[in-house]
Amino acid sequence: MLETLQNELKAPGGLKNILSNKNIFGVDLYEAGLAEKVEGYYKELCAGKGAVRAVLKKYLA
Repeated sequence: MLETLQNELKAPGGLKNILSNKNIFGVDLYEAGLAEKVEGYYKELCAGKGAVRAVLKKYLA
């Protein structure tokens, strides 16, 4: 599954395909109204060097 997810993220629209996959999450996160929030977190986490630490501090502090 890891390889499949990595390949999805390389493709245009890959994150959307992952977040809408009911086999992964049990629900389509877009239908559930959660995908936009997850997309936001993902963008923050991928922002660059030190991004993961900054996001953890921001949301867990």
